[in-house]
Amino acid sequence: MAKKFIILDTETTGLEVRQGHKIIEIGAVVLNDRKKSSDHFHAYINTVTCNGFYGSQGRSIRIQSSNDDFIEFIQGSTLIIHNAPFDVGFLNSELKSVSAKYPKLEDICEIEDSLVLARNKFPGQRNSLDALANRFEVSGYDRSFHGALLDANILADVYIYLTGGQSK
Repeated sequence: MAKKFIILDTETTGLEVRQGHKIIEIGAVVLNDRKKSSDHFHAYINTVTCNGFYGSQGRSIRIQSSNDDFIEFIQGSTLIIHNAPFDVGFLNSELKSVSAKYPKLEDICEIEDSLVLARNKFPGQRNSLDALANRFEVSGYDRSFHGALLDANILADVYIYLTGGQSK
Protein backbone atom coordinates (compact mmCIF):
# COMPACT_ATOMS: atom_id res chain seq x y z
CA MET A 1 0.00 0.00 0.00
CA ALA A 2 1.39 3.39 -1.01
CA LYS A 3 2.17 5.96 1.68
CA LYS A 4 -0.51 8.61 2.12
CA PHE A 5 0.85 12.15 1.78
CA ILE A 6 -1.31 14.96 3.11
CA ILE A 7 -0.62 18.65 2.61
CA LEU A 8 -1.96 20.52 5.64
CA ASP A 9 -2.44 24.11 6.71
CA THR A 10 -4.17 25.89 9.57
CA GLU A 11 -5.42 29.39 10.18
CA THR A 12 -5.19 30.73 13.71
CA THR A 13 -6.30 33.74 15.73
CA GLY A 14 -2.68 34.65 16.48
CA LEU A 15 0.87 33.40 16.65
CA GLU A 16 1.20 32.00 20.19
CA VAL A 17 -0.71 28.99 21.46
CA ARG A 18 0.63 29.80 24.96
CA GLN A 19 -1.17 33.16 24.81
CA GLY A 20 -4.49 31.45 24.21
CA HIS A 21 -4.62 31.82 20.44
CA LYS A 22 -6.68 29.14 18.72
CA ILE A 23 -7.03 27.35 15.42
CA ILE A 24 -10.00 28.61 13.44
CA GLU A 25 -9.58 26.56 10.24
CA ILE A 26 -7.91 23.36 9.08
CA GLY A 27 -7.41 22.47 5.43
CA ALA A 28 -5.76 19.33 4.11
CA VAL A 29 -5.34 17.83 0.63
CA VAL A 30 -4.22 14.30 -0.23
CA LEU A 31 -1.47 13.73 -2.80
CA ASN A 32 -1.68 10.49 -4.76
CA ASP A 33 1.32 9.63 -6.92
CA ARG A 34 2.53 13.24 -6.65
CA LYS A 35 -0.79 14.60 -7.90
CA LYS A 36 -3.46 16.44 -5.93
CA SER A 37 -6.55 14.36 -5.39
CA SER A 38 -10.08 15.47 -4.63
CA ASP A 39 -9.75 13.77 -1.24
CA HIS A 40 -9.50 16.52 1.36
CA PHE A 41 -10.39 17.60 4.89
CA HIS A 42 -11.72 21.04 5.70
CA ALA A 43 -13.16 22.37 8.95
CA TYR A 44 -13.79 25.64 10.72
CA ILE A 45 -13.32 25.30 14.48
CA ASN A 46 -13.52 27.59 17.49
CA THR A 47 -15.35 30.07 15.29
CA VAL A 48 -17.06 32.67 17.33
CA THR A 49 -18.33 35.99 16.19
CA CYS A 50 -15.69 38.39 17.48
CA ASN A 51 -13.35 41.03 16.16
CA GLY A 52 -15.10 40.95 12.80
CA PHE A 53 -14.38 37.29 12.08
CA TYR A 54 -17.55 35.41 11.28
CA GLY A 55 -16.07 32.11 10.13
CA SER A 56 -18.88 29.62 10.21
CA GLN A 57 -21.59 32.10 11.27
CA GLY A 58 -20.49 31.79 14.87
CA ARG A 59 -21.13 28.06 15.06
CA SER A 60 -18.48 25.99 16.74
CA ILE A 61 -17.75 22.60 15.24
CA ARG A 62 -15.30 21.76 17.98
CA ILE A 63 -17.09 18.48 18.64
CA GLN A 64 -15.89 14.96 19.20
CA SER A 65 -16.90 13.64 15.78
CA SER A 66 -14.95 16.35 13.91
CA ASN A 67 -11.82 15.61 15.91
CA ASP A 68 -12.28 11.89 15.37
CA ASP A 69 -12.76 12.47 11.63
CA PHE A 70 -9.58 14.55 11.51
CA ILE A 71 -7.53 11.90 13.37
CA GLU A 72 -8.90 9.17 11.10
CA PHE A 73 -8.10 11.26 8.00
CA ILE A 74 -4.46 11.88 8.91
CA GLN A 75 -3.51 8.73 10.84
CA GLY A 76 -0.57 6.84 9.34
CA SER A 77 0.14 9.51 6.74
CA THR A 78 3.03 11.84 6.10
CA LEU A 79 1.90 15.38 6.83
CA ILE A 80 3.57 18.04 4.73
CA ILE A 81 3.29 21.40 6.46
CA HIS A 82 4.97 24.73 5.76
CA ASN A 83 6.56 25.79 9.07
CA ALA A 84 5.41 22.54 10.68
CA PRO A 85 6.30 23.35 14.32
CA PHE A 86 3.79 26.21 14.27
CA ASP A 87 0.83 24.18 12.96
CA VAL A 88 1.70 21.01 14.87
CA GLY A 89 1.95 22.97 18.13
CA PHE A 90 -1.50 24.45 17.60
CA LEU A 91 -3.04 21.15 16.49
CA ASN A 92 -1.60 19.20 19.41
CA SER A 93 -2.78 21.86 21.85
CA GLU A 94 -6.26 21.87 20.33
CA LEU A 95 -6.62 18.10 20.46
CA LYS A 96 -5.31 17.94 24.03
CA SER A 97 -7.78 20.63 25.14
CA VAL A 98 -10.66 18.55 23.82
CA SER A 99 -9.63 15.18 25.24
CA ALA A 100 -6.60 13.49 26.74
CA LYS A 101 -7.39 10.47 24.56
CA TYR A 102 -6.04 12.15 21.45
CA PRO A 103 -2.42 11.35 20.56
CA LYS A 104 0.16 13.89 19.51
CA LEU A 105 0.33 14.18 15.72
CA GLU A 106 3.95 13.08 15.66
CA ASP A 107 2.88 9.81 17.34
CA ILE A 108 0.47 8.90 14.53
CA CYS A 109 2.03 10.62 11.49
CA GLU A 110 5.35 11.42 9.95
CA ILE A 111 5.79 15.17 9.64
CA GLU A 112 7.76 16.86 6.87
CA ASP A 113 8.40 20.59 7.02
CA SER A 114 8.34 22.13 3.54
CA LEU A 115 9.91 25.32 4.93
CA VAL A 116 13.01 23.33 5.92
CA LEU A 117 13.10 21.80 2.42
CA ALA A 118 12.82 25.25 0.86
CA ARG A 119 15.55 26.74 3.07
CA ASN A 120 17.87 23.87 2.14
CA LYS A 121 17.13 24.28 -1.56
CA PHE A 122 17.16 28.11 -1.57
CA PRO A 123 19.39 29.23 1.30
CA GLY A 124 19.32 32.93 2.11
CA GLN A 125 16.21 33.55 -0.01
CA ARG A 126 12.63 34.30 0.99
CA ASN A 127 10.87 30.98 1.43
CA SER A 128 7.36 31.94 2.51
CA LEU A 129 4.56 30.11 0.75
CA ASP A 130 3.83 33.18 -1.38
CA ALA A 131 7.52 33.59 -2.31
CA LEU A 132 7.75 29.93 -3.31
CA ALA A 133 4.51 30.10 -5.30
CA ASN A 134 5.93 33.08 -7.19
CA ARG A 135 9.29 31.35 -7.69
CA PHE A 136 7.63 28.24 -9.14
CA GLU A 137 5.00 30.26 -11.03
CA VAL A 138 2.15 28.56 -9.20
CA SER A 139 -0.91 30.55 -10.21
CA GLY A 140 -4.60 30.24 -10.93
CA TYR A 141 -5.74 30.65 -7.34
CA ASP A 142 -8.07 33.41 -6.17
CA ARG A 143 -6.11 35.05 -3.34
CA SER A 144 -8.90 37.53 -2.51
CA PHE A 145 -9.54 35.58 0.65
CA HIS A 146 -7.01 33.73 2.75
CA GLY A 147 -7.85 30.23 3.92
CA ALA A 148 -6.35 26.96 5.08
CA LEU A 149 -7.73 24.80 2.28
CA LEU A 150 -6.62 27.32 -0.33
CA ASP A 151 -3.12 27.43 1.17
CA ALA A 152 -3.00 23.62 1.36
CA ASN A 153 -3.76 23.46 -2.37
CA ILE A 154 -1.09 26.05 -3.17
CA LEU A 155 1.41 24.24 -0.94
CA ALA A 156 0.62 20.97 -2.73
CA ASP A 157 1.64 22.56 -6.05
CA VAL A 158 4.72 24.16 -4.48
CA TYR A 159 5.73 20.90 -2.78
CA ILE A 160 5.63 19.02 -6.08
CA TYR A 161 8.02 21.56 -7.64
CA LEU A 162 10.14 21.74 -4.49
CA THR A 163 10.70 17.98 -4.56
CA GLY A 164 11.45 17.50 -8.23
CA GLY A 165 8.39 18.38 -10.27
CA GLN A 166 5.41 16.48 -11.57
CA SER A 167 5.82 12.82 -12.39
CA LYS A 168 4.14 11.44 -15.46
